[in-house]
Amino acid sequence: MTTQSSKKYRRLMEKAKELFFTQGYKRVTMDEIAAEAGISKMTIYKYFSSKEDLLLEVIIQWSDQILSIIHADLDKIPTAVEKIEYMFSFGASVSKEMPFVLYKDIMESPYIIARLGEYKKKEVLVLWKNILEEGVNKGEMRPMDVDFVSHFLSDLTENIDWQRIFANPYYLNEEKGVSWLVENIYDFFKYGLLGRGKG
Repeated sequence: MTTQSSKKYRRLMEKAKELFFTQGYKRVTMDEIAAEAGISKMTIYKYFSSKEDLLLEVIIQWSDQILSIIHADLDKIPTAVEKIEYMFSFGASVSKEMPFVLYKDIMESPYIIARLGEYKKKEVLVLWKNILEEGVNKGEMRPMDVDFVSHFLSDLTENIDWQRIFANPYYLNEEKGVSWLVENIYDFFKYGLLGRGKG
């Protein structure tokens, strides 16, 4: 990309994220994004074939920033057990950053869910594998099939039928917010039925 092209692209991504994160996906048009970014709609289509692809890239770039934070934080955490606790609590806190309306719109797009699932599985699998290997090697965790357990933990969240959950008004409660749902899911993952839980 030329310098001018790079500037246009950065402005496009900034404004697209701003609009998606304040209004959701469905309420925003490509015309609005182009106007906010100060570029033509044709310029957007040079980079992205559809609004779905634009949203997907916005979410992936946002996720990349979050992963950078996670990697930096994990480097400072001394034990594998503390790292696992961090992974669950950080996931719950990040869920508060994305507005309810955008979560809802994403859950209604099988294409975006499938593509995000591929991206997240690849990235999250490496994180789990590193943490579990460290825990076993340091004697903080019992010996286990690290490859199996890391795949299982990674798949656990990916194999949830999120569309079905978000179609249920009990789970998709705007008053309680998405973080309420995520915190309860993570609490169950961590402690199951008989663990100490959050109380």
